[in-house]
Amino acid sequence: MDGAAYCWGGNGFDELGVGGAVVCDPNLPCSAPAPLPVVGGKRFVQISAGSNHTCGVTSDGIGYCWGDNEYGQLGDPTVPIQCRAFPDYSNCLRNTPTPVGGGLKFAQLAAGALHTCGLTTKGKAYCWGLATGDFAVGAFALGNAAYSGLLGTERGSRLPVPVAGELTFREITAGERVSCGLTTTGEPVCWGANNWGQMGVGGIDPDFTTTPLAAHMPTAQHAPAIGEDYHACALTTTGRVWCWGGLNFFGEIGSEPLSQPQVSIELRGLPTPVDASR
Repeated sequence: MDGAAYCWGGNGFDELGVGGAVVCDPNLPCSAPAPLPVVGGKRFVQISAGSNHTCGVTSDGIGYCWGDNEYGQLGDPTVPIQCRAFPDYSNCLRNTPTPVGGGLKFAQLAAGALHTCGLTTKGKAYCWGLATGDFAVGAFALGNAAYSGLLGTERGSRLPVPVAGELTFREITAGERVSCGLTTTGEPVCWGANNWGQMGVGGIDPDFTTTPLAAHMPTAQHAPAIGEDYHACALTTTGRVWCWGGLNFFGEIGSEPLSQPQVSIELRGLPTPVDASR
């Protein structure tokens, strides 16, 4: 209640932010089984955990991130990126909260897999990360065409860049190469990769977008929650849950007939209410 942050779990990339309390080799299992205080004594109003990094907003609106910066997801250009060979990889990590560059005041941060997004106190969305030439990484989740590119090209940003459009947001979320937000009018929108129908636009066309696209569903209460297996869900203002996209190996879409894994990706990309009768 006093705003002090605690983290626990895996710490192979210093994502707990506990300084030297838990020292790990990224190539070996390492964890903290109980909550440990994030060092620095800062007071947070919001916190978000990504794949290998963590971010939070302090009471004065300053954004901080810690953990892995291989793709620039910490938002600090002074931290190296693309450090792959051990032991040099340790240069890419920060085990204490590091300020997000750019001088923005944030109301919320959302840590994704390889990128981070933030919502300013004025409701504007910014994203950063995915600064890599890795052929396997599709970098379109920043929502800014100037920092996006084809596979195998250098792209991304180590500092916050504005999401395209003139939208004003209430919430923002970040996942695996995709980002979503909820506008002040209650419209859920997403941008980034759409190869598994995770945009919620009714299929896999377009394959990606750097401009927020509206999910085909009713007015929502919160920004879509994005799973790491490329599916998303959102809660409507009437209390119904709608889901779309993903591999659906475990029926995570939650509605017939879309809960059948053999159904095509094109169909799974259409938001459908979860069937609560089963």
